[in-house]
Amino acid sequence: EKAVMEYVEKVFQRAQQAGLNMIIWGSGGSRRVPDGFDRSKAKEQFISIARQIASIAAKYNITLALENLNSTEANFITTVKEALEIVKAVNHKNLRLCTDIYHMLKENESPDVIAEAKDYVVYCELAEKEGRTPPGVHGDDFRPYLSQLKKIGFSGKVVIECRWENIETQGRSAYHELHKQLLEVF
Repeated sequence: EKAVMEYVEKVFQRAQQAGLNMIIWGSGGSRRVPDGFDRSKAKEQFISIARQIASIAAKYNITLALENLNSTEANFITTVKEALEIVKAVNHKNLRLCTDIYHMLKENESPDVIAEAKDYVVYCELAEKEGRTPPGVHGDDFRPYLSQLKKIGFSGKVVIECRWENIETQGRSAYHELHKQLLEVF
């Protein structure tokens, strides 16, 4: 635990020096629950360490946004609902939520859960479900999720986090598709 806290201290110190004010906490490997390990104990341990990390983040004016992943990438915190439970249990202003719509799609998680996370969502990522492609490749409709973001008064960033084949050719059309859906909702 001491080594983790020393590492976290360095990360936040460097992030502050670089002018960052937010770090997304994804990394399925960093929160993998070993096979056979008691999941409730894992949750308790994660909450305990997240509380300590959030306190360090506060020293550097960094918001840590816990990201929901999907069950092909992680075995713990694979839904917004689960991430929200953790954030609420930690109860620290420097630990909030990154709502990743791609992972929500992969887990078949309803957009309605975003409404439950109203006071905690500070960042949003998305990609299309099939192949983690940019918006517009397969025609995924993000509007139900974006509508929930609007409903909660979200004013943070919505970021495309996908697998680009060629960002020069796909970037413009992905931007236009996402922009179109955002304008229709917001």
